[in-house]
Amino acid sequence: MKTSVTNNCSLGQLNRYPENSYGDFYVENQVCTACGAPEAEAPDLIEHSKLEYGHCYFKKQPQTPEELDRAINALSVSCISGIRYGGKDEVILKRLYEMGLEDECDHKPIGKYKMVVRNKVVFQYQETMEKPFKRLASWLYKRVKGIK
Repeated sequence: MKTSVTNNCSLGQLNRYPENSYGDFYVENQVCTACGAPEAEAPDLIEHSKLEYGHCYFKKQPQTPEELDRAINALSVSCISGIRYGGKDEVILKRLYEMGLEDECDHKPIGKYKMVVRNKVVFQYQETMEKPFKRLASWLYKRVKGIK
């Protein structure tokens, strides 16, 4: 499903940090603790203020599906829920509600969505398992023999 990122935001819903770019994603004023986690998730979208030490803000709004994913990841790692979504895009609201981030949304979705618990993780490894098994066997051998 293709998601279009729009800027039909309702500015002023909460107290936005003044350096935020115009759009749906924003950092609430006086809420950032300078943890660095949101900027690490979306360095192309979020940065620290040069005017006020330690406050992050959205320097750019997401325009592509990949940028939207990074913005949502940044919202999900915000340590004190200082990043918010002020838009009304139902697809984005559904994603946020299913992630358990409904408190970071300024608007309620039309649909009734609940948090989705994902209890299965699948990792794909492109190489053969020979190298990791050899490293593990070597490490175990050294541990058993007391070799450092």
